[in-house]
Amino acid sequence: MEGKKIKFNRSPKSLEISIDHSIKKKELNVLALWLALWTISGIIIAVNLFMPYPKETRLAMVVFLAFWAYFEATVYNAYSWKKKGLETLTVKEGTIEIKSVGRKDTVFSIPVESIQELILAPDNKFRDSMTSSFWNIGEPAVFIKTKERSIGFGRQLSREEATKIEKAVKPFIKVVA
Repeated sequence: MEGKKIKFNRSPKSLEISIDHSIKKKELNVLALWLALWTISGIIIAVNLFMPYPKETRLAMVVFLAFWAYFEATVYNAYSWKKKGLETLTVKEGTIEIKSVGRKDTVFSIPVESIQELILAPDNKFRDSMTSSFWNIGEPAVFIKTKERSIGFGRQLSREEATKIEKAVKPFIKVVA
């Protein structure tokens, strides 16, 4: 995806990978315009719910508003992510720390010895085409699996980019069987 920047900072004892998901200002403005127009259309439909329409028409409006709310949230998340989205994976002193800044800020800290597996997301052309769209934040491409959970990293990365990340991280971890 254009605008995505992956940076690797390596040293013998540490690794930092950062992925900047921010996009060009012009593209962000188009997404903001789309979001504003979508918000206005939902408000107009919601206000019309209180007008004297037949029951069937009101039901159609409620169904539309359910879809509207889903896409409103999806595009708002994408807008926030594309505006300031940043993912970092840091390996140092026996710990992997994954930070995601954007739509919601999250931090995961994982002891290297608890990692069971480092895997790439399976190839799924349908899912990839649905989650790589401009108005979506996408799915992680690399997963770190522990006994308790699986933590994803690298949203909307190509298979090639995900493989580069996997190859960079693997020397720093000891996979527990």
